[in-house]
Amino acid sequence: MRTLTRLCGAMAIALLATVACDHDRVTAPDDALDARAVPGPALEGHSFAGEGMVFDIAALPNGNLLVAVTSLDFGGNTIQEIGRHGAEVVADIPVTPGSPVNGLEPLGQREFFATSGGQDLTVGAGLWRVSQGNARLVADIAASTMGDWDPDVDDQFADNDLADAGPYPEDWKDFRCETFAQFSHGPQTNPYHLTALSGSEVLIGDAANNGVLWANTTGQIEVVAFMEPATDPVTGDWMVLGYVDEDGDIVGIGEEADGPVECYVEPVPTSVAVGPDGAWYVGELTGTTPANLGGGHTPHGLARVWRIEPGTRNVTCPSAACEVVVSGLNSVIDVEFGPDDLLYVVEYEQNGFLGTVAPDLGIDLAGGTLLQCDVRNGNVGREACTRLLGGEEGDATEMELPFPGAITFDKSENLWLVENVFAPTVRPVDWK
Repeated sequence: MRTLTRLCGAMAIALLATVACDHDRVTAPDDALDARAVPGPALEGHSFAGEGMVFDIAALPNGNLLVAVTSLDFGGNTIQEIGRHGAEVVADIPVTPGSPVNGLEPLGQREFFATSGGQDLTVGAGLWRVSQGNARLVADIAASTMGDWDPDVDDQFADNDLADAGPYPEDWKDFRCETFAQFSHGPQTNPYHLTALSGSEVLIGDAANNGVLWANTTGQIEVVAFMEPATDPVTGDWMVLGYVDEDGDIVGIGEEADGPVECYVEPVPTSVAVGPDGAWYVGELTGTTPANLGGGHTPHGLARVWRIEPGTRNVTCPSAACEVVVSGLNSVIDVEFGPDDLLYVVEYEQNGFLGTVAPDLGIDLAGGTLLQCDVRNGNVGREACTRLLGGEEGDATEMELPFPGAITFDKSENLWLVENVFAPTVRPVDWK
């Protein structure tokens, strides 16, 4: 299954039932849905086990939570609103079959943006605007990313000429390296989490194309930034994943291998947030590493949170307009700023996104963490952040957060967390 090696596809290996697409209500205990009724950290919360996977949550103006529920087989996507008396389906987004709803960003009580994830060669990727249950595709990210690329032409790689692809400045990425992800040789995109700049503009983390997009409701799409590969914490050099030949066949893994086409460990931007300083903050996962392909853990410290100057377009990170603000992280899945102006970071402890399929690959699953980071004075290392949830680094026995997902703050300053995307529970977290 190709999608297992992409972020959302990797999350989709649990055998869950298809999401119900009607407007029935499901019930839950009142106190499990109100963080103010729960004294401190609690394992109780609203569970979507048996319904599907939850890739994002967001707080509504009335204090309720908006949740995107995607069926395991990607046969349906529903948006549900969690309130004190249960969860109600408020919209169905008619995405291309096989595409999940990855991101949510409310604009009003029942008005919000959503992103749909891209399958192989970008199929299904888009930005949606939903109003009172009616969803429309406002930006076709798939078409923009593909550009004039023709997957049936065999000689596009002769001079590594990527000009026919979409607008990304892919100066280091060769599409033949998609072999390592079991995808076709060509443009890929996976719009993941997003944040709204206004009622008509958004920023989107593009997990499969290593960058950040700006898009609006008239269909305009522009590149904000394109991240360089993960760097070795010791040498500072780009980390080599392996090599493929002219046809895209793998000829070696890791730096000790050799071949005509060099492939790197990719950054995987997952999450975006606007900081109290107005700057744009982007968290990234770590893509597949040689260690993963050999059955081991992802090396610690490869992931980053970036700070991008507002209004930026077409830059490479790092640069003057795009700098690391939190370093030494272990695969970031979400970032949010809290009422205290501190940055909250959800990360996988080990294994990058391959940690989601770790049991099937014979890799120990080591859980995740929720960090609180003060970035007001510039770049900080992970060690300077406060650990709110999660076991000690590398401790596979303390599974306080076996598989964390998205977070959000509601209007009452409660922090909510999606725990275990396979059988999701939305629960409150004590952060003060």
